[in-house]
Parts: sequence; structure tokens; C-alpha cells
Amino acid sequence: YYSQAGLWFIGDLDANQSVSLKITTQAVKEGNITNVASATSDEIDFNVSDDEDNDTVNVRSYVDLKVTKTVNVGTAKVSDRIVWTIVVKNNGFSNATGVKVTDNLPSGLIYLTHSVTKGQFDGSVWNVENLSVNETAILQITTKVINHGYITNTVNVISDINDTNN
Repeated sequence: YYSQAGLWFIGDLDANQSVSLKITTQAVKEGNITNVASATSDEIDFNVSDDEDNDTVNVRSYVDLKVTKTVNVGTAKVSDRIVWTIVVKNNGFSNATGVKVTDNLPSGLIYLTHSVTKGQFDGSVWNVENLSVNETAILQITTKVINHGYITNTVNVISDINDTNN
């Protein structure tokens, strides 16, 4: 098999004999992809209607959204300001649409301010909108500590396209 040309030279084939070739590929775009195979020979073919066949595969969108959250301090006192940094990246092969990150602040914190590199944040939901392949967006939330104890701040990301690594 010559992969550059897509040609497979079989050689002689006896009557009623068959051979097969398995080719593994990786899709590089979305949508319907049709692969056509055809056969030719040096001899006269009396039935050319079965010399070609095809099959189609529907390649779906593939997104892999990765979200990370860090905090600027490991220990804080009541009334300290804490900055939470949330980074979301599309590691998939398709553009991600309808990307939303949810960060409901836990008790013990009050919201002060925020900044985003993309989209809009309403205090709990960050509407990133779209993330291209390998694109990263960042949200920083500044909060104030109002209670003692351990504080766990959890984040979640979703999109219109199913995250295949979720």
C-alpha cells in the first residue's frame, strides 16, 4: 500500500479469491466524510457496476474543556482579600460554543470585584461564549473572608458541545 498516493497494488488474484486492507485514519475536520474505494485490473471486467464502493462517517465536534482554579494565598484571616483565578482552555479539535463556568461562592466569602479576559461574569456564572481550539480565557474574582474555618470554592464548566473528556 502506498499511503501518499492512496494506491494498493495487490498483484494476481485468482477467481473467488479476496483480500482486504485495513487503514486507520484520524479525522481532521467535522461533518460527513466519504471514503471511496475502487478496483481496476489489466483484464476485461464484465461487471463494472461493483468496481467501486463508498462509506460515510459523520465526525462530530470534539471539545475538551479544561478548567483550573488557584488562589493567591494558602491561609487567610477574617477581613483578608483573596483573589481566585479561574482558567478555562479548549484542548479539543473543535471550537467550543456556549461555554459557561459556574462559581458559586461558598459561605465565608463575599464578592468584591472581578476581571475577565473574555465574556461576562455576573457574580456566579461566567459566560465565556466561544473558545477556539487551544484558546484560553481567564477570570479573576476578588473576595473578602467573613468567617473562620476552611473554605472550599468549587468551579464547573459546560458548553453547548458535549465535552468528550468530561
